[in-house]
Amino acid sequence: MIESLTPAASLARIHPSRRPRILAVVHPRRPLASLWALARARSVARSRGADVHVLYVLSRRPGDGAHPLGRLAPVVDRLYGEASGRIGTRIVRIGHPTQAATDVAVRLGADLIVTGAERGHGGHWARVARRTRIPVLIARPRRSAGHFVAATDFSDERFPTFESAVSLAGETASSAHVLLLHNVDPRGIAFTRGFGLVLGSAALRKLRDARAATMHALAGRAPVDADAVLSGNDDPVSAIAAHAARRDADIVVVGAHESSTRMRGPHGRTANRVVERIDRSALIVPLPAVRLAAS
Repeated sequence: MIESLTPAASLARIHPSRRPRILAVVHPRRPLASLWALARARSVARSRGADVHVLYVLSRRPGDGAHPLGRLAPVVDRLYGEASGRIGTRIVRIGHPTQAATDVAVRLGADLIVTGAERGHGGHWARVARRTRIPVLIARPRRSAGHFVAATDFSDERFPTFESAVSLAGETASSAHVLLLHNVDPRGIAFTRGFGLVLGSAALRKLRDARAATMHALAGRAPVDADAVLSGNDDPVSAIAAHAARRDADIVVVGAHESSTRMRGPHGRTANRVVERIDRSALIVPLPAVRLAAS
């Protein structure tokens, strides 16, 4: 079914079932990135028994007699004809991909947004995760090795990035391995219970020991093979990228805090920078806002 240029408010009524809903975002002018997104969405749908809804974002209205999906239409038919998950609505929107995805995902009640982006691009999708509170999976082509890296900043004691990585690992690979990664700034800048603090050397050592113990306990209780590493780098993005390359990770899981100008560091947001720097897939998990205390 193609809901071409129809109001997004009607989307939730088209498929009222509450099977998991995956929104795959396709841009016909970016065919390679779109194909990566479609393939990854199909894989996740198979493991979760999900309905896949495909959003086609066009730069302008198609001409008279032109198929709105362009050359990707037969490819999508072939991909989803083989999928075990049900095919949901095919939606066509005109405008910017992130704006269209934000609107459609919320109205659809999506559980996951999947899109594609080449290396050096895609950081703006972290904004979609923040605004919608829906995880965004940025798919990139890579041979599957079953390795996942989950970065945590200890701002959420539920460790949602680690939980998401463990869930993905259990769904996609029988011999999967998850690395739980946390970076402690050697200058003594640390987050504790949502506040930014500058610690002395003794307090910093105590914090490192406590967090390392927590991480190793989490990894030990995980239902998949997992371990934990405490890194010391003044740039968390460099730490995440280095460990992802060292482990040959399929997917890097990072958190994106709710919008707050206080969270914007001197080089920009961590999630945005990680997505644009790494050459592998990334899952952006929404996190609550973090307040910074005066140092």
